[in-house]
Amino acid sequence: MTNNFPSINRVIYLLGPTPRPQQNLKAGYLTRDRLDLLRRADAISMEALERHGLMEEVTQMPTVLLPLSSDGVQESVVLRPIATSDFMTARFCPLPQAFLDDVCERLLALAGIEAVFYDITHKPPGTVEWE
Repeated sequence: MTNNFPSINRVIYLLGPTPRPQQNLKAGYLTRDRLDLLRRADAISMEALERHGLMEEVTQMPTVLLPLSSDGVQESVVLRPIATSDFMTARFCPLPQAFLDDVCERLLALAGIEAVFYDITHKPPGTVEWE
C-alpha cells in the first residue's frame, strides 16, 4: 500500500480484539511499569516466533508499546516483523495466521494490553524500529 500511495508512510493492521471501541492516545512516559510490560510483551512475541519455527524467516521483529487506549489505562502492542539482508531496505515479513492468532491471544491475556497490531509497512517509507 505504501509503495502505491506516497502520502501513506505506515500501515498497521488490527489483529485483535475486533471490533474496537474508539482508541485515543494517552500520555505515555518512560516508567519502570511500562518498560516491564514491554519486556513481557516482547518475550511473548519472541517465544511465539521460536515455537512456530519462524526465527529463520524473520530478520528482526521489534515489539512496540503504544500509549493507545480506549480506557486511558491500558496499552497497545505493535508487532513489526521484517526481512532484510542489509537494513537499508526491508520488507515486512508476512507471518502465518496460526502464529498471528497465537501471539495475539497470548498478548491480549497480558494484564495491561488491550489491542495488538501488525505493522505491514516496508522500509522505505517506514523505519524498522518506529523511531
